[in-house]
Parts: sequence; structure tokens; C-alpha cells
Amino acid sequence: MIGLPTEEMEDLEGIVSLARRAKDVGNRYGKGGRDITVSVSTFVPKSHTPFQWYGQTAKGEIEQKIEYLKGRLKKMRVSFKWHRTEMSYLEAVFSRGDRRLGKVIEAAWRSGCRFDSWTERLDFHKWKEAFAQCDIDPDFYASRQIPIDETLPWEHLSAGVTKDFLIKEYKRAVAGRLIPDCRYGSCPNCGVCDMEAVRGERPDGIRPIARRPEEKSEARNQKPETRSQKQETRNQKIRNPVKLRIQYSKTGDLRMLSQLEIMNTFMRALKRAQMPTAFSEGFHPHPKISFGPALPVGMESICEYMDVEFTRPFPPDQFKEGMNRCLPEGLKVLSAEEIPYHAPSLNSSITFYAYEIQLNGIDISSLQETFQLSNLGELWTRRVVEKDGRKILREINARPFIEEIRWIEKDVLFLLLRSKGGECCRPSDVLSALFKVAPDNPGVRIRRTGLYGKGTDAQHYTKSMEKICLQKSS
Repeated sequence: MIGLPTEEMEDLEGIVSLARRAKDVGNRYGKGGRDITVSVSTFVPKSHTPFQWYGQTAKGEIEQKIEYLKGRLKKMRVSFKWHRTEMSYLEAVFSRGDRRLGKVIEAAWRSGCRFDSWTERLDFHKWKEAFAQCDIDPDFYASRQIPIDETLPWEHLSAGVTKDFLIKEYKRAVAGRLIPDCRYGSCPNCGVCDMEAVRGERPDGIRPIARRPEEKSEARNQKPETRSQKQETRNQKIRNPVKLRIQYSKTGDLRMLSQLEIMNTFMRALKRAQMPTAFSEGFHPHPKISFGPALPVGMESICEYMDVEFTRPFPPDQFKEGMNRCLPEGLKVLSAEEIPYHAPSLNSSITFYAYEIQLNGIDISSLQETFQLSNLGELWTRRVVEKDGRKILREINARPFIEEIRWIEKDVLFLLLRSKGGECCRPSDVLSALFKVAPDNPGVRIRRTGLYGKGTDAQHYTKSMEKICLQKSS
């Protein structure tokens, strides 16, 4: 990272020195270890950190430092990559911004800014025009040195660490002094830990934990726990673990969210609703949530599923009400029911996928009258897939995956797909093979209306095929 507060030229030389040492080590171990890449990014002041009061280094000075590193590393035959300075500048603006920047974002969006977090899509000129249109100086947010006694836009939010501690850390940074490691030394009283736990008065409180070298050697000599022993230990910590199976819908504008964004949205909603969610163990604990088959971006659904583990019994109705208060419009919990703790996973249970496909402005008259599943032969189409990090064009026969296909209305198609050997085609593959319709055609609207399982195990935890009612959804 370059452009840090109190940075000197010897800090840049430290980057060059580290690259040289890595290069020397690589040369000692043959040809495969000789390719060294140095990547640098510009310091961006962030809220709730000791450097939140610092302004970002001027764009011209950052570019000079990049040119300096580029010249020094080129002589060593080391690859050099850097973060675009305009993008780092915008990050600094919005990381210390307030509500007034909302109209800037809207103005930039209306001028055509899309996917600007991708370097190749960033149009910095449009952002400058948006700031000028809203009469806002971006340097006020990105480059200004903020006085310590100024009220900050995010002070009403708590991250655990107190403002007094951040001010002390800010002054230590200016003076070049280090803070001792609180796991081994004295407590700096940052505000995160329970002081009773630090003093040993509350063993279950929040406190820093570190294993000393002698403890690590003892741990190495112990036999590792078996999987069943680890499960038993975890269940002892969670007295009455409970698992709920949740059905939710994804409609409207939120159909454009990816599966990862949906996961993050639900995790935030669980926290806002103060649900007793169980967490995994380890260095980075995560909520114990598992989702069903991922829904492609742009597709609606009224039957998505996920499993959530709780540390104690929790009423399903209370979960539904609490979550719907915290979820954005377009995501809605439809039902929740408790399932056996060791029930099969969603992905292993679900076999059938039902869809309704709206076709607007597409010529389908030649197929509407004689369209029957028995008349369909092989339906070959092509799809770009990723394999070993490379994108390749793959041919797919969609016919073996089609369980049922029929018209519900004049321009509404019902499609039931079945997975085989853990694989299944997409509705877009069927449309491409039948009608030569591209997946991004604006006249196509796909909605998933059902996920079903079949078999003695799965039928207890997902709707069985015998209970399927293939009717048009509301």
C-alpha cells in the first residue's frame, strides 16, 4: 500500500527491497520461482479507524510514487501492477461521505455509469460531471484533513471500538509509536472486550485469546479429535441446536442480485432481527446457513429454500415475522418449519425444477399448435462454461433433462427440468434450442415456481413428486 499517512521515500524503497529478496529466493529454486509480481494500491481513509481523520494523498503525488516504483522494479524484471488512482479517489470520497452524496450517485447513474467497480468500465469524467452538477467538491471528502473535534457522519454507528481509543491511536501514528499486543501485554481499553473477562472475572465474556509457544507444543502432541468428537464438542457448546427450513421469494428488481449478494442480504437481516443464529468455529466464524440451488441473475422465484441453524429452539412464525421486517422489498420469507437436525442437505434432496417462462414479442406461432414432449428430438445448444480457469464453448443436449413442457397460456410456457447425475440444464438452454432465443432477450421473463425432491429420504424434507400441483402460480 502506498500513500499511507507519515509515509517516507524509504517506505517505497522497502517495497523494492522486499521484491528483490523475493526475486533472489525464486532464483535459488529454479525457473518456476522466478516470476514475481508486486501489486500496490492507494491508501483510502476508512470510518471507525485511527486514520479516518487523514486526507488521501493528492492524485499527482500518488502517480509520482507509482512511476518511481515502476522504474525501480522494471530494472529488476519484476511485474508491477497498481490500482487505478481515479478509482481509489472515488473510494476515498464515498468511504468518508455523508447523505449528500446520494444525489451524486443518482446523477452519475443517470449519465450512464454502470459497473464502475470494474476498472475497464470506470468513466471518471462522468463522475466529475455528476459532482459539478450537484455542486459538491469531492476533495472535501477525499483529501481534507478532518479536525478531531469535528462530528463525523458515522458517529451514530458503533463498531465496538471507542472514539477515545481511535484518537489515541491516531496520535500514536503521528508520533511513530507502537501499541503493545494486548494478547500478551496490558489492555489498551479499546472498548471491544469485557473488562470483567480481561480480569478473569467472567470466563464467558469477550477477551483476546492467544496460545503461547508451550501451549502450541502440547497441542501438537495431542491426538486430533475425530469428526464425531468434534461434533459432540460443538453440540455441548450449543445445548439445543435447531434447524429451520425456510422458503422465500425473490422478485421484482431484486431478481438482479447474484446468489452471493442474496446470502449477504440474509446474513445482515438475521443480525438486524437479532436471531439466535449458530456460527461456525475457527478464525472467521460464519452464520450456519446453507442455500438451495443457486438462481441465475435476472430470474425471479417464488420457491427458494435455505436452512438456518439456531443455538436454541425458535418459533418458525416468529422467524418469519422478524425477518420480513428486516428484508428489502423483493425478498420475502414465505414459510418456515423445523426439520430434523441431520436432515439431508437441500442440494442433495432437490431433483426437479419447475419454471414459468413468459415470451413477449417472440414469434412462436409455428410451435404452439403441435408442441408436445413426445415430438421433441435432441435439442442441442451452445453455452460458455468455465473449466480450469478458461472459458470454453460447450455443446449441450437439453432434451434428456426435460421432464415436462407445455403451454399454460398463449405466450406462457411451463417447463419442468430434472437433474441427472448431479447435472441439469438451464431454462435458457431450452429456449435457445427451441426458439433460437438469446438468454438476455428483453422479451423473456423466467420465474422459478417449484423445487421438488423424490425418494423416501427427501420426501420428508421437501415436497415429494406425488404432492406436486402443476398449476399457474399467482
